[in-house]
Amino acid sequence: MFGPKKILLEGSRLINGAMMQAELIDEISQLIVPVIDSGGTEISRLYDLRGEPTKQAAFALSLIEQKTRSHDTQWLRHKVIQNN
Repeated sequence: MFGPKKILLEGSRLINGAMMQAELIDEISQLIVPVIDSGGTEISRLYDLRGEPTKQAAFALSLIEQKTRSHDTQWLRHKVIQNN
């Protein structure tokens, strides 16, 4: 009855992947900062799926908005296209 209309998900790549796989994410807001971090060998991911993907492992995105912020940081908002 009074359920939330929006929530902010700031989870780990496993939580993000699980929520995406369960089709609970309908929009992604992402900041891209123009820096190079060469401090490690493991590639950092935003989304990671455990085990075999049940429906799909890739999700199409549709750009909603793009803004250039300070220091050339890019703010991208995408709608997630669900494959139902």
